[in-house]
Amino acid sequence: MRHKWLLFFGVLCVFQICRTASAQLMNSVKLREFCQNVSVDSSQMSNSKIDDAEKCLFYVAGVSDGYLVASGTSRICPPKNGSVTYAQMALIVSKYLNDHPEKLNNDPEYLILDALYGAFPCPLKPTNK
Repeated sequence: MRHKWLLFFGVLCVFQICRTASAQLMNSVKLREFCQNVSVDSSQMSNSKIDDAEKCLFYVAGVSDGYLVASGTSRICPPKNGSVTYAQMALIVSKYLNDHPEKLNNDPEYLILDALYGAFPCPLKPTNK
């Protein structure tokens, strides 16, 4: 039951961010723009830039939590001890989006998952032959 609530709130966050982003659906170019503000010291940012950084954080959190809760067999395996924060995940996504501009035509959800998979691949399970 707890997983269903987490999924619900993750999806709710994603939809709330999409609604507030100029009433347009999130796209990868916009997500990259928002995520560029994550690594900036918030004391040196305008309120608008802080809002953009929060949109990135919440979007990445919603997609990653929704995927980790909903998928029975995840390809993403962040450390189980909770040592990875949403801010760190957002920085990983931001770097991925900047390093792969040729992929910005893809949906942002898939690019978030690609970035996190690259950073936190699951260990290969030995096959019994």
